Amino acid sequence: MNAITSEEIRVIFQGGKINPPKNFNLGPNNTLIWTRPDGSDEQTTYELTYMSATDTKTQKESAKSEVTIPTDLRETRYHVTIRATKDNNYSGTPSPLNITAAHTSETETIGSGLLTFPYGMAAAGDNLYIAAGSSKGKAKIWKILTIDNTPKPVLVRDNISETYAMAAAGNTLYFSQFDACTVMQMPIDGSVEPTPVFKTNRKLAGMAVVDDFLYVAAKDAGEVIKNPTHGPASVNTVVRDLSKPCGVAAADGILYISEDIENGRVMKAFITGGTPTPFIEKLNHPTGLAVADGILYIAESGSGKVLMIPTAGGKASPVTEGHSLPVAVAVVNGALYIAEGEASCVSKAPRLWKLSNQVTG
Repeated sequence: MNAITSEEIRVIFQGGKINPPKNFNLGPNNTLIWTRPDGSDEQTTYELTYMSATDTKTQKESAKSEVTIPTDLRETRYHVTIRATKDNNYSGTPSPLNITAAHTSETETIGSGLLTFPYGMAAAGDNLYIAAGSSKGKAKIWKILTIDNTPKPVLVRDNISETYAMAAAGNTLYFSQFDACTVMQMPIDGSVEPTPVFKTNRKLAGMAVVDDFLYVAAKDAGEVIKNPTHGPASVNTVVRDLSKPCGVAAADGILYISEDIENGRVMKAFITGGTPTPFIEKLNHPTGLAVADGILYIAESGSGKVLMIPTAGGKASPVTEGHSLPVAVAVVNGALYIAEGEASCVSKAPRLWKLSNQVTG
C-alpha cells in the first residue's frame, strides 16, 4: 500500500474549511458555470478536473464564475468536478457533471478550392492528413493542424501518381491507389517518396490499420483483404460476399464495411474473418467510415449527409447534411471532419458539449 503524501494529508484535514461553489452546471457555448460560494473574494481560485477513461486535465481559474471547456480534451466523455481554493485551503466538491461531446449541425469550411477532390483522410495526433487530387500524377497529400483556431492546409507531398483512401499508424501514412491496385506508404512528414506495401489485382478502396495489419476494401472483388503494414506482400481475404465495399473502420475486434450502392448497407464482421452481417441498411451510397468513442460515423455520399449510430446498435441519426459528395469522415479532438469531393474542401463540425443525459441518437 502506498504511503499518503503530505499534500494528501493537507487536503484531507484542510478540505472543507471554505465553502464549495454552488449551482455547478453546463452553460452555453461550451462553458461551465457556477455561483461563487459565500465568503469568496478575489483571492479565491477554482480548480476544475476533467477525467475520462484515459485522460485527466486540470483547469484553474481565479475569481470567476464561468470558464470555457478546454479545446484540447481528447476524449468524448468526461466526469468533471470543481472545488474552491484559498490560502492553501480547499472546499469540498459539489455534485460532479458528466459531459459528452456531440457536434454542431453548422459546419466550417477548410481549404475551399485548394483541396482538389479530397477523398481520403487520416488522423494522427492533432493533425489531419488529406489525400486530394485523385490521379494523373497530380495527387497531393495535405495536413491541417486541428487545434489551430483557423486551420489551413499545408502541403506534405505532391506529384503522387494516385491517391484514394488513407490510414495512419505511428509515423507512417498509408494510402490506396484504386486503379493501380496498390497500397503505398510514406513517413508522416512526407520526407521520403512513397513506396509500395503490396500490389494486387483488385481495385483497392478504404482501409483501416489494426495492430500491425492493414484491412483494405477490394471494391471490385467484394472483399476485405489483410496484409502486414510493412510487408512483405502476403494478402489474405478476411471478409467475402460484399457488394462494392468502400469504407472500412475497426473497433473492439469488429470491422465495419460500407457498401457503396444505392440501397447500401454498413456490414460488420469479426476482424478475424467470417460471414458479414448487416449493421445498418437502406443507406444512399455510404462511403467513408470513422469510429470514435463508441460512435460510428457514416458519410452518405448519395444524400449529402453524415450519419451517426452507436456501435452497440440503435437508430442512425444525421449529424450534418447539405454536403457536396461527402466521401470520407474523421474525428480529431472531438471535432468531426468531412471530405467533400465535389466542393473540393473539408468541412468541420465543431464539438458541442452536452450533459450526458441530454445526448440522444
